[in-house]
Amino acid sequence: VCVKQLFSSANASTLLFGNTRVVAELLCRSRCLMCLAPLCMKQDNREKLQSLQHNGSSLIAFCSSMLSKAILELGKVPEAAEVALNCTIFLAFITQDSPEAVAAFLKSISERPFLVSVLVSSGQFGDNEAIIKGICSLLVGISMTAYPSPTIDPAVLEDTIKEKVGLTNFLGHINFLAEQTANFDPEHLFNGVVPVDIF
Repeated sequence: VCVKQLFSSANASTLLFGNTRVVAELLCRSRCLMCLAPLCMKQDNREKLQSLQHNGSSLIAFCSSMLSKAILELGKVPEAAEVALNCTIFLAFITQDSPEAVAAFLKSISERPFLVSVLVSSGQFGDNEAIIKGICSLLVGISMTAYPSPTIDPAVLEDTIKEKVGLTNFLGHINFLAEQTANFDPEHLFNGVVPVDIF
């Protein structure tokens, strides 16, 4: 049911933002992703979801498209934070222990990379600023710990974060996100997926 709802009606990559109905659809789809996230705890389920295709697009790419649009095009809209958070939690689970899945995520956002640029921006997301920066910090952390990844040099990414964002700010963003998601098993999500000794 969740998968059917997720892929129903308009494709997430073609949605036009600013339309209230479309924002509601995105929110509904992101909640479907949240329902699928716990299935990823079992490796065989995770692999099935990783291989799921719709109109030539993987579920990871579909989710990444929703995430980037929520952050880059909805930004300050109140619902954008929930859409982005739901997508991020799903990505955290589906990429667990899978450098290939992380590589698929990074490839899907390669045309519009935004993770580091969001972290160095200021005042771009209104009331959603802190949670969106937390989301991007978590995804950067996941990307850095996915060894070996053919699409990313962890050392270069680490240096970029230290120089442009600052280690204290980076970890502060992740801690803020952990506090906001306290009801969604943060011990597993943040300690299991992104080690505390990342640097």
